[in-house]
Amino acid sequence: MSSRSKDRKILLGTLGKALGLKGLLYFKYHGSDPKNLLNFDYLFLEDKTKIKFLEVTFRKKRLVVLIRGVQDRESAEELKNKDIFIKENQLPILDSENYYWYQLEGLVVENIQGKNLGKISRMLETGANDVIDVRPSKNSIDNRERLIPYLREEVIKKVDLTKGKIYVEWHESY
Repeated sequence: MSSRSKDRKILLGTLGKALGLKGLLYFKYHGSDPKNLLNFDYLFLEDKTKIKFLEVTFRKKRLVVLIRGVQDRESAEELKNKDIFIKENQLPILDSENYYWYQLEGLVVENIQGKNLGKISRMLETGANDVIDVRPSKNSIDNRERLIPYLREEVIKKVDLTKGKIYVEWHESY
């Protein structure tokens, strides 16, 4: 897993429809704290155009952004449904016990008995704790989908990005 390019794109979210006349846009953000979007010197559109968020606010519980250079509704409408990315090397470095969700997606899930339960297809935020959605793969023991709580120490025993595996305390019959 460590052979991935450090300049690969990480999807942050998707711009929605324009709001009002001054260039504001709704934004479906895939992260946890939208204020962090202001910390990036620049973000990217799919075509590699650099953009900068100048304002991040909420309107009726929906995230709204203002982008540098977008000053009217017409300009904002041109960006509707565009995905926003950053490069992996722009992300803050985490300590060795924490991971970005994109780093976990695709990892093989193996229980402590050595059984391959499948691969992580996505991470889910449930409120109480995060959950890994494990889907069957070519080498998994069966064709079952599993939802496994991401509880460090209790369930998640080890994450090995180099080997592309996550080791769990989870019986195959769960």
